Amino acid sequence: AADGRVRRFVEGARAGAGLPLVNAGAYVLEAEVAAEIGPGYADFGRDVLPVLAARGRVRGYVMEAGGFCLGVDTPARFAVAERLLSAGEVAP
Repeated sequence: AADGRVRRFVEGARAGAGLPLVNAGAYVLEAEVAAEIGPGYADFGRDVLPVLAARGRVRGYVMEAGGFCLGVDTPARFAVAERLLSAGEVAP
């Protein structure tokens, strides 16, 4: 939405999703939202974000065209990010 709210969240390339954006970044949660998740494992893309988006509780930022995004979800990818940052190839 124009105010930054995410109206709908669909994890992965489900057939018929028709969404032109992908999810990337860090999540910041209010304490009451974190408490709603409960104990144990929860997949944010499948279990948390779709519910919060339906409630109007998710806001996002759409990266400008030509922006750079690198997932740092493994030690190897984190090392790539460190190398790119230290070489000045990307800005924090």
